Amino acid sequence: MKQKILHIDMDAFFARVEKVDRPELRGKAVVVGGQSERGVVSTACYRARQHGVHSAMPMAQARKLCPEATFLPVRGERYKEISRTIQKIMRSYTPLVEPVSLDEAYLDVTGVLHSDNSAYEIARQIKQEIKKQTRLTCSIGIGPNKMIAKLASEDCKPDGLQEIKEEEKDNFMIHLPLDAIPGIGEKTGRELERIGINSIKELREAESNFLYRELGTRGIILQKRGLGEDSTPVKANEETKSISNEETYPEDLEDRKIIKKFLFRLMEKVGRRLRDKKLEAKTVEVKVRRGDFTTLTRSYTGRRHTDVTERLWAAVVALFEEIKIDARGVRLLGVGVSNLRPAASQEELFEASDEQRKARLNELMDNLNEEYGDQTIVRGGTIIGQD
Repeated sequence: MKQKILHIDMDAFFARVEKVDRPELRGKAVVVGGQSERGVVSTACYRARQHGVHSAMPMAQARKLCPEATFLPVRGERYKEISRTIQKIMRSYTPLVEPVSLDEAYLDVTGVLHSDNSAYEIARQIKQEIKKQTRLTCSIGIGPNKMIAKLASEDCKPDGLQEIKEEEKDNFMIHLPLDAIPGIGEKTGRELERIGINSIKELREAESNFLYRELGTRGIILQKRGLGEDSTPVKANEETKSISNEETYPEDLEDRKIIKKFLFRLMEKVGRRLRDKKLEAKTVEVKVRRGDFTTLTRSYTGRRHTDVTERLWAAVVALFEEIKIDARGVRLLGVGVSNLRPAASQEELFEASDEQRKARLNELMDNLNEEYGDQTIVRGGTIIGQD
């Protein structure tokens, strides 16, 4: 049976959720993102995009381009809640679901097809069910592989449904711009232009030896993509390899005491996510971006794994002591953990009663914050402005 892959992409997800929750915003331009002058756009609705606003744009620039828009902060927990509903719908059709982000996923429906249920019909039913349960629209591309499916969904946005069959992919690819191919951004586009390649047709027809000589293995990979080839499988339940959290601040930070309090808040969030996924980490990393955008990272790998915030925090403190804070100040802070493994049993991991106590305290705080909202209960060290 021929492989059938779906790529589902929610339309302007964050902004559409806000419009569903606040009906008075319907028909208006909505931009979601960081609210400070240093914030960036996370999502802009299509009305705002008509004014040139797009994701990753500085919020200050977005306000100039579309001053009449309603600018809203990111409500992460709300978007996660909706995303869980959407993913549950997807998994009711196939177990092979690979989430890419909160609003995007690949589905392999090859194994659930039969004479009365085509990939197109499955996609149509998913669209209807998502609309029914969330009042949101999505665009779905169907293809013989992940790349074609994604290109098909991008080509039919918003609220579209498009299938590109194996025998149709050549004609579909040839009419796309060169930078539609994954891996061809501004820099690679200039490199291809330098060697006389300005279209997908020219990339497909180029001599492989010529591409290898000019671009190395990357040139061969790009040509295969231009031919519509992609052997990447849909990976359900992708293994978590790292967990991190970072924040950009409206004003540069210079006081080490204040910086440490912000670092502790980040560490608490990372620790909670670690325990929520029933994982423990062996490596801790601290990231500091100064006011002049120079970025420093420090990491430490301990002798054993843990999910206890206090132990992880001890490593963060030691790493932070290695970083000099000068007149440039600190623009961004980040904390991450990696080298993960499934959490061990308490009997295996915690030998000392003190660590057992800390583990139980962590669990209690997680449960309270989960039930009543973040920051319901915090450690004293996280309260900014107090010693």
